[in-house]
Amino acid sequence: MTTTTTTTTTLFTVIASILFAAPVFAAVPEFNPEVPLNLDRYEGSERPDQDVVMERFNGTFDAIDHCVELERKRAHVDQVDGNASVDVLLDPEGNRPLGVNAKIDSDKSQKKLKGCLRQAIASAKFPGYDGPPVVVNFEFEIDPGYED
Repeated sequence: MTTTTTTTTTLFTVIASILFAAPVFAAVPEFNPEVPLNLDRYEGSERPDQDVVMERFNGTFDAIDHCVELERKRAHVDQVDGNASVDVLLDPEGNRPLGVNAKIDSDKSQKKLKGCLRQAIASAKFPGYDGPPVVVNFEFEIDPGYED
């Protein structure tokens, strides 16, 4: 009887640690910008406030910095070169975007960095609005370094 209880407790501990170690957000979907959206289900014509969208994007800088730090450690480098371009398909209902695409102009394959950037930007609470989904683009230097 004790063996069953110990095994069950151990199994529960392993399952709980897996569940709590999982990311807060599910996988962030990418989207095909070439596929037209079905706009019939959206009645309004409002667009999201650009200042609020930019403010929410700026709020992801700590998460982006974390992605860069992980990439530095993974690649064993002091600085991650390159620029990123991120397209975000905003959800009119607000908060989590419908999709996030990321491109990095570096020659190196940085699949983990792209995934992390997509997740970081999807964590922003983008504003809701009365209109169809829209795509917004953000371009930035991945690891600008610091000036003395």
